[in-house]
Parts: sequence; C-alpha cells; structure tokens
Amino acid sequence: MHPMIPRRLVPALVFLLALIGLGQARQLELHSFMGPGPGLFPSIVLGAVAVLALLLCLLPALGGSEAGEEDEGPPDRRAFGATIAALLFLVPAAAWLGFTAAAIGIALLMAWLGEGRRPWSAFAFGLGCAAVGVLFFGLALNVDIPRSSFDESVQRIFR
Repeated sequence: MHPMIPRRLVPALVFLLALIGLGQARQLELHSFMGPGPGLFPSIVLGAVAVLALLLCLLPALGGSEAGEEDEGPPDRRAFGATIAALLFLVPAAAWLGFTAAAIGIALLMAWLGEGRRPWSAFAFGLGCAAVGVLFFGLALNVDIPRSSFDESVQRIFR
C-alpha cells in the first residue's frame, strides 16, 4: 500500500460504499411470489462486504502486517490469463454443460492453471462450489440454474 494512505482508509471507504449500496438495495424487492427478488443478492453481498470492511477497520491485523510489507513484484501473467480464460469460459460452459461443469471448469482454470494448486484440490473446490450453488440457489431459493445430471441428483438427495 502507498505510504501516504492510512491503512484503515480503504476499508473505511469500502464500508461507506457498502452502506450506500445497502440503502439502494433496500429499495428493491427481496422476495416475490415467483422466488427471490432483484434485491436479495445485492443485499447479501453488500452486507457481507460491510461486515468484512468494518472488521478490517477495527482489527487492521486481519489485513496483513503493517511493518513487514513486502513488494509483491510484477503481476503474475499466468494468473491473469487464467482469470480471463475462466471469464470467457463461464457463459458458454454454463449454457452448454450445466452449472456444475462450469463451476468445476472455472475452479480448474483459476486454481490449478492460474495459481498452481493441485488438480485434485482444484477439482474438489469446484465440486464443493457447485454443490453449494445447487443447494443454496437451486433448492433453497428455487432459482432456475442450468441443469446437469449432477445438479439433479444433488437436488433429489436433499428434497
């Protein structure tokens, strides 16, 4: 971080912006007779951002050490390339392969190819994200997500 910027300034600004966003999201409907409304997701995300930013303001040690900050060096081109590939992969994969395959593919692209994690741990992470997405969005909130056989089998288990 730049030496002229106080360490708590950025989390404080993020906290204020999250509160402004929450104020705007409260004007949207949270739930309707058809399912989750347009204000549900922004409210959840902005609430989490506000809580985390407040924690970073109150407990700056959560953000890293102040004294021994090291220069991160040049940005990693491999991670950037994997992120771009994952974003380009997201929409066609979800439409053609289903939500689960898209989540696993994105985890493999970002964690394995971008960050150099083990392929099995990246696969397990993607599978976990897919299961949480299917359970939370598909089953609990009844959001229509692109289906695959895995998505349907997870929903049958928990119904």
